[in-house]
Amino acid sequence: MFNITSHQGNADQNYVQLHATEIRLAITNRKENTVNSDLWFSLPGSPQVALQSLLVCVILFYTVYYLSLSTCCLALRACELDILAPFDFKTRPSWLNTNYKVLLVSTEVTYFVCGLLFALIVEEWVWDYAISVTILHVIITSAVMSEFPLTSHWWAALGT
Repeated sequence: MFNITSHQGNADQNYVQLHATEIRLAITNRKENTVNSDLWFSLPGSPQVALQSLLVCVILFYTVYYLSLSTCCLALRACELDILAPFDFKTRPSWLNTNYKVLLVSTEVTYFVCGLLFALIVEEWVWDYAISVTILHVIITSAVMSEFPLTSHWWAALGT
């Protein structure tokens, strides 16, 4: 404990020594964190953690998409479930077309549910991950369909 009857000079000197020791410990810990490469992978702001979270979000996005797609197919009694349905932007928009309604509803449900789930996974920067997943979805769609989606109804479904 502190000696209350000590001189003011000794108290100031002890205070300075205490803070100097804390600063040395902080510098030592910082050096150990930068030298130890195993800790770099677990730092919250590291690129590896961000990429790992993005991968989890992309996998979750397509899992939710296929689950909502299959649920919509059952609910709307669609005859067929195409494996490439999340990438289909060539289906003509019509409220009489059951396949279009399945695609539209499953897209909207996927984005709504994934927005909530992304908040649980990444806790911060949810918009960044949602936009990144959407950009990756556009890139994958372009690769799968061998052309860039230019249909306005497809973009409107992504933007709602």
